[in-house]
Amino acid sequence: MGGPTGATGSTGATGSIGATGSTGATGSVGSTGSTGATGATGATGATGSSGSTGATGPAAAEPVFGQFLLTQIVHGATLTCASVTTTATTSECTGPSINGLQVALGSPQYMTICNAVTGQNFASVGGLGGITTPYVVWNGTTWALSSAAGPTYLSDLGCNR
Repeated sequence: MGGPTGATGSTGATGSIGATGSTGATGSVGSTGSTGATGATGATGATGSSGSTGATGPAAAEPVFGQFLLTQIVHGATLTCASVTTTATTSECTGPSINGLQVALGSPQYMTICNAVTGQNFASVGGLGGITTPYVVWNGTTWALSSAAGPTYLSDLGCNR
């Protein structure tokens, strides 16, 4: 056996850095983190343009009572009778006026009134001269005012029931 271990010598000079080692294996994917806080609500967007106007709906149906009343609506106008007589087969309006005006004697007027009131044709018609202007005529689609000279006015109208 040998003698005792001698004293430790001084540290030697640092050696040069060695070559970089190869990349290690990729680690496993970590767990998904928790959902973050909801962000602030964004500013309200500008109002969009208005849509186009829809089509006009159909006109409201007017009631057909099947007989004259002292006052009733006929194609959007007020028909007033001075008196009314109704039987099982006819209904008669004496002194008819539309919106307070005399009605010219003529088939467009009395056929339109009978069709609106009873849904039937006329049974009898009477007229008198001396119409006051303006007076009312049916122009095929609506009641209109006229001041033309010559016509007589509708004094009474009987409609079939």
